[in-house]
Amino acid sequence: MRNPTNMVELKKLNRPNDQNSNVLFEVESINKDKALEYLSLNFDNNRRLKGRSVEKLVYAMKNNNFHLSWDCIAFNEEGQLVNGQHRLAAIVEADVTCKFHVLRNINHSTIKHFDIGTSRSQADRISIHGTPMHSKACAVVKLAFSDWNANHTAVGKLSASQYDDQISSYYSRHSDYFEQLEADGYMQAKYTNNAAAAAFKIFIEMKVGRGRFTDYAHGMEAYERSTYFLDLVINGKSKDRTIDYNFDQAPFKLNEKLIGRRGLGKTMYGAVAYKYFLVAANSFMNGRSPLSIRIDGIKNDPFSNFRGIPSSNT
Repeated sequence: MRNPTNMVELKKLNRPNDQNSNVLFEVESINKDKALEYLSLNFDNNRRLKGRSVEKLVYAMKNNNFHLSWDCIAFNEEGQLVNGQHRLAAIVEADVTCKFHVLRNINHSTIKHFDIGTSRSQADRISIHGTPMHSKACAVVKLAFSDWNANHTAVGKLSASQYDDQISSYYSRHSDYFEQLEADGYMQAKYTNNAAAAAFKIFIEMKVGRGRFTDYAHGMEAYERSTYFLDLVINGKSKDRTIDYNFDQAPFKLNEKLIGRRGLGKTMYGAVAYKYFLVAANSFMNGRSPLSIRIDGIKNDPFSNFRGIPSSNT
């Protein structure tokens, strides 16, 4: 058994009869060749590799967003790899070198205790580090942050812990908006993430984006127009306004599109559906009443680039 100087024997940290009393621990830099070596030691009954999980890790590694964590690469007493195969597979595909905590000589019976706890959501992780965040707000910020041409997988990648700081930063710029939404009851589950993200785009465009220089014919302020969109899309009516069909038809045309496609067995999911919400929200923000909501031929987000928009907090 190799015993480099940076390896720490944990025997002294365990109870005398602990079945893991001979466990060895180190921080190790692992490159493609080393990852291939470790993967060749994979436990035969280890879980199947999940391609999407590997893809997310590769993306993070290639963009310098993968960091050392306490989730260890682990080997049992027979030298078989029992934890970490997805990260090692990502190292091979990305052809990079990353640091990992590595455990050796763990008792094989302890494998059944891996990955059984309730994992923290991204909102949980961000909240723990001092920025309280509602799970829906987290989902909305990720959608707003994503590129117009990003697919559902690309949006999902933003849920990885490597992006927590970025999501937290963008949320913090507009936290007043989300706190007001929660106070007014718009964080309920019925307000879907796509609808909430599109409404958020209306708010920041009118408040601090290009739209702040526009004199809108409907005469509404940013927050009011944003939540009015949510009311019409989700509830089909306003809490306290009379619908003006000269300016307010877009949410109804959006629902016609969604219901029509469902009737044809063509339910929309993920990034495609979100595009329809964005187009409808942009028309609604500008007081246009389109005959239908279409995304054909639209190559760019109709709203300002979210990443470059300043804080909307007062």
